[in-house]
Amino acid sequence: MKERASRELEREGYSVFFEPPSSPSRFMSWGAYRPDVFGVRTSAETQDYALVECETRPSGRRLGSKDFRSVRLQAQLNREPSLRMILVIPRGTLGRLEPSLRLTWETWVFGEGGVLRLPRALPPAH
Repeated sequence: MKERASRELEREGYSVFFEPPSSPSRFMSWGAYRPDVFGVRTSAETQDYALVECETRPSGRRLGSKDFRSVRLQAQLNREPSLRMILVIPRGTLGRLEPSLRLTWETWVFGEGGVLRLPRALPPAH
């Protein structure tokens, strides 16, 4: 799944890194966290980052055990930063995904027919 996720990011213009122990961008850092795939895309106006987690058995407990709070993003002058958190799962596991995870994670479902991309869910209206 990591390979397929990296190809999807590359199609979107990201430079891709597999399980980097530290961020290859000086404008982003993390401590105890290491993403499965990390993507960076910059232009004159934006700096886009993608943290990708590939889970064959997605669970909130497993994702919660990763230290996302150690991720730090520093904006560059005159560039709008963006951080995408993408959860990649195999076809047939979406029904087991805890709905609360969809509030934080964009979800990509990989199957034989390609990829189904689900944007982050909106929080319920009160």
